[in-house]
Amino acid sequence: MSAATTEALYKALRTRLLGFQALGSPTPDTLGDSLTDLYVVQGPDDVTFPYGIMRLQARQRPGEYAGEREAMDLELLLYDRPRAQQYVVEGYADIADQALLRHTDRTAGLFFSGSSERDTIPMNTQVSDREVVGVRCVYNLVVWPQFLTQYSLQEA
Repeated sequence: MSAATTEALYKALRTRLLGFQALGSPTPDTLGDSLTDLYVVQGPDDVTFPYGIMRLQARQRPGEYAGEREAMDLELLLYDRPRAQQYVVEGYADIADQALLRHTDRTAGLFFSGSSERDTIPMNTQVSDREVVGVRCVYNLVVWPQFLTQYSLQEA
């Protein structure tokens, strides 16, 4: 995974999520085979189901690492319809959980995932489509991005 820029971080996470093959999973084997697309930040108005949206949020640079380390959350929203697809969407989330479980990459800076949380999103208001099912996954990430670590003090 490249942590050289924020764009590279998004692309690497998207590639990992769409291309990961879960052990012993039935066909289709990847999220890339299942979803119509995985959008960054928001999907288009004419989105086709099933799809996902991912975004980085709550980015923080704690002082104890001289501002070089970032802690952030990757939010992954997975949607499908009709409501009968609930367990299919939960299966997509299972694959995403496996893709990021203890995932580490040192390609351009250091990246690893830690804890996570997951919620089924209730779609029960009159203004929303009651047949849409959704699952929200949040993965805590730790990144030493190259765009920050390039400013590290050189050892004497």
